[in-house]
Amino acid sequence: MGFENMVVDELAEKASGRLKAVTLIQKRVRELERGWPALVPAEGRAFIAVALEEFRQGRISLAIGDEAEKLRASRVVEERERARQIESARRAETEAAMASRPSAGGLFGAPLPGGASPQTGPAGK
Repeated sequence: MGFENMVVDELAEKASGRLKAVTLIQKRVRELERGWPALVPAEGRAFIAVALEEFRQGRISLAIGDEAEKLRASRVVEERERARQIESARRAETEAAMASRPSAGGLFGAPLPGGASPQTGPAGK
């Protein structure tokens, strides 16, 4: 069910206003883009279609006031933890790739001719 098939008045009525409906859908699309799990089947569907279906089914709502502040604070913590996990996984992959490379003494990993040792200081000194 695409946005063009949904009646704007229905959205506005469910969210208690057009601005609230648009804000809710827009924020949910951003969450989906950032990797938050979908609350309805999402295979091959655009984020906007998923957000609209979640809204239609009543699975998402717009928090305001103190409730919104509490949710925002907890989400910031969750986002930071997710970023740490992603960075840790990237580091582990990089370290594993570096560990599996054969070590060589030359520039760009090329072997040095005739058993020469790598130069450690400026040329001519």
